[in-house]
Amino acid sequence: MRYSIILLTLFAMLSCSPESIESTPMTDSQDSSLTYYISNSGSNENDGLTIETAWLDVNPINTMEVQPNTTFIFEGSFDELFFDDLDSGAVITSFNNSRADIKGIYILNSSNYSIKHIDVKEEGIKIVNNLSNNTKISNFEIKDVEVSGAWIG
Repeated sequence: MRYSIILLTLFAMLSCSPESIESTPMTDSQDSSLTYYISNSGSNENDGLTIETAWLDVNPINTMEVQPNTTFIFEGSFDELFFDDLDSGAVITSFNNSRADIKGIYILNSSNYSIKHIDVKEEGIKIVNNLSNNTKISNFEIKDVEVSGAWIG
């Protein structure tokens, strides 16, 4: 029941106008994209591009301009992720057979996100569209995600 309420809320927040943000289709191909690793054993002085050079927390993500089809692979527990209209979509997932948890995921005025195989605790997933002229955001995939402790108000 909780999942149904969250999904209905997400769909209600998205505008349904014929105008839309220019979007790049999500694909499983990561040929032209970057993959970043984030682990509780990493360091933000690393580049995040390999498991051995993983970032420690979400701060580098929250301050970067995310390019289309960028993948973020998590291992451990983390604070909230924030994406806005300067970001161009991302894949957010866990490393291998582990199941990372993130305090919350906030997406503002941005399209093309895939959130999968991860737990979201406390803040939930919030997708907000406050663009003018009935511009819509689109192309969201939420799969194998457990949300707990989140409130809708």
